[in-house]
Amino acid sequence: IIALEMYRKLYPPEKYQNGHPDLADCIKNLGSSYLFQRRYSEAEKLLIEAIEMYRKLYPPEEYQNGHPDLASSLFDLGFLYLLQGQFSEAKNYTLSIWKL
Repeated sequence: IIALEMYRKLYPPEKYQNGHPDLADCIKNLGSSYLFQRRYSEAEKLLIEAIEMYRKLYPPEEYQNGHPDLASSLFDLGFLYLLQGQFSEAKNYTLSIWKL
């Protein structure tokens, strides 16, 4: 959490409108950590934030085949929904990796 706070200060939205890869990675990693701790609501919030930032950083116009960081985040969010028994949501996110 301290690292995330530091990254947010280093890469403020006023200066980095699309975010920054290091900040997105930190958000995703913390979200994934929460996922494995079964802190699902916290994990979901962070993974969605990371996905939104990765989508800005790696737009489909420039990354026609997607980006590994975005794919990993989508998969993690799908896995979170799978663990919660939200199978249609899980399917949407895990399959969306292949639709990029």
